[in-house]
Amino acid sequence: MSTSPGPSIAPLISKEPSTGRVAGWASSKASLYQASSRTRIWTGGKSRELGSGRRAAWSRLVSESVSQPIRRMRYQAQQKRGSQQAAPEFRRVHMGIAPGALPPACLPGASRHSPHRRGSGRNVLFRGEIRAADNMGGNGALRCEGRSGRPVRRRGVDNMTLESVSMRGRAVVADGDTIAALWNRGWNRARPIAWAGVERPEWLRSVMDAFLDAGSEIIVTPTGWANRLAWTDASGAAAPPEGRLREINRTAAEICTGAVREFPTGNRIALGALGACAQLLMLGETTEEELASVYREHALALAEGGVAGFVCTGFAELDALVAAVSAARNASGLPVIGCMRLDAGAEMTETALGVTAPQAAAALSAAGAWGVGLELGDNIDSAQAILDLYRAACDLPVFMRIPAGEGEMIEGRLAYRGSPDEFAERCRGLLNVPGCIIGGGGGVGPEHIAALAARREKTAGKRT
Repeated sequence: MSTSPGPSIAPLISKEPSTGRVAGWASSKASLYQASSRTRIWTGGKSRELGSGRRAAWSRLVSESVSQPIRRMRYQAQQKRGSQQAAPEFRRVHMGIAPGALPPACLPGASRHSPHRRGSGRNVLFRGEIRAADNMGGNGALRCEGRSGRPVRRRGVDNMTLESVSMRGRAVVADGDTIAALWNRGWNRARPIAWAGVERPEWLRSVMDAFLDAGSEIIVTPTGWANRLAWTDASGAAAPPEGRLREINRTAAEICTGAVREFPTGNRIALGALGACAQLLMLGETTEEELASVYREHALALAEGGVAGFVCTGFAELDALVAAVSAARNASGLPVIGCMRLDAGAEMTETALGVTAPQAAAALSAAGAWGVGLELGDNIDSAQAILDLYRAACDLPVFMRIPAGEGEMIEGRLAYRGSPDEFAERCRGLLNVPGCIIGGGGGVGPEHIAALAARREKTAGKRT
């Protein structure tokens, strides 16, 4: 059925903020109309049909003359929230659209399309409000924002995925000690940290925002203990019912992926944490079948929340780690990183059960792990030696968590006194290693991650 183009959709930019949300966005060169149950777009004499399964508004920049300044815009004010730098003044965009002209996908909360992926004019998804800035280079230069007021990320070819990490010519910075960060906000230390997403979602979101603002490119959900076996070990109490566990994991994942989605410059991902339990396979305290069932449930709940992959943490027994990696990978199809705590042995490069880094690398490679990982204890200077052992045994990316310093007991609690500069200096030799992900262990806060990210940029500048 042929249909002629509908009325033009010209953006009308008001001087005063409007009430309510914007229903969609378009440029003065675009028209949008509906034909039966489908939505079509028209511009420059060409027509394109958008299927009903992905009905959405279509957008385009008014002219190429404004594309370059928009590409250069990094929204540094939003990245440095809390600084004295003033954010751009925004005006709400009103669309001169006849009632019923826009499809349901344009309504608040639905998926929409934002303009301008970097380097092209293609459409990418966004959620939230649409505003126009006085300082963005001309008429029709619009900007998409999330519900929190921060720009939503662009989902273009330059967005980071786990698969793209190993293709980078430098290390990637992960988050730090999210548990300690939540404790510092007042979380009850006797309460399992996995409840934070359900009981204090604003605290968890603020922690993740702080790490992202500091320079973390990967954040990890605080859900390592949130499965049937590990929960009992960690808290001394029985795990919540299965449905409640699923909610805990899904909610934490949604909060973390939401923080990533609304980060101004994109190129950030959230991973789900799968933690080890104390029951050992070698002693017959559990079985591979039970472990597979537990980690399958755990992974699926996190996947529902939108994580891009998983990190298996805290493992000392290799067979249990392989079971967790295989279960998560087979259940979700997402990439999985298997981490072992390597802080024992004569060279401090083994687990407490005698598993060596080469043994772990070989077993995880055979199990289909996307990457291998290491978690350090007091052997804070062993990262390079363990990395070399991993690299000699396999070509998988390496995820590492390095503490802020050596742990010490202060007033009955384990604390780490390493300063941000000391932490960054300790990691300096790892910053230019491709396929290496550097995260913080015990005591590493946003200030440590900020120092690490700054050191990486300084190192990259010297190299170029």
